[in-house]
Amino acid sequence: MTIELRPIDASELGAFLTTDLAAFGMVAPSAAAIEEEARLVELDRTLAVFDGDEIVATCDAYSFAMTVPGGAAVPVAAVSAVSVAATHRR
Repeated sequence: MTIELRPIDASELGAFLTTDLAAFGMVAPSAAAIEEEARLVELDRTLAVFDGDEIVATCDAYSFAMTVPGGAAVPVAAVSAVSVAATHRR
């Protein structure tokens, strides 16, 4: 099989969330949950590992500014949704 690492597109968000939630022992997201996440996720800041057509690992980041000592606000990435399917661990 072919392993590919790339950002997801909007049509893959449900599979991305399903893989991420499954890694944490949760059920697949509802259509409403996927719709809510679609308003928040920055698709260009996602990464998914595909084994063929299946997403087997996920990671994303949310952009925000953090105030640092001295009062400056600097752009940072809040890394989130880091998961790997049990079938693809060690």
